[in-house]
Amino acid sequence: MGALEVKEILAQMDEAEKLQVDEGTRLISISRVIYTENRPVAYLKDILPPGALTEEDLKKGFTGSVLDFLLNKNKIRLDKSFTDIQAVAATSQIAKKLEIQRGDVLLMFAARLYSEAGKIIDFSNSYFLPGYFRFHVVRRVANNEYQFTDSAE
Repeated sequence: MGALEVKEILAQMDEAEKLQVDEGTRLISISRVIYTENRPVAYLKDILPPGALTEEDLKKGFTGSVLDFLLNKNKIRLDKSFTDIQAVAATSQIAKKLEIQRGDVLLMFAARLYSEAGKIIDFSNSYFLPGYFRFHVVRRVANNEYQFTDSAE
């Protein structure tokens, strides 16, 4: 992991809507670049509501995965995540971080992580360079509901 940036932001309309909080609410933004063999291959940005994590929490062993950190912290009981997956053109900001050209195609995962209480605990956008990852979606059918799991190689 490289280029970790943790900062407090005030919820704009878009973030407030996604996290179901009021505009102006203090949120924590965590962005980082993931490297393999000295090459940036992914850019991840998570936005969390108040109380989910603090900057102090992250100074204690954060290695790049907000989900893993939340699971190990065991402060909030997590239930499910909904993820939209699509191909997108790299913005100039993301292209710079990934050392690619603006407009290059990336695989974007937009995810919402929910607690058992039904609150959104994390909203994230993750951008992956094609050719470095292989993702699997596994659908489990139980009680007439689809359940999904995923993995990356």
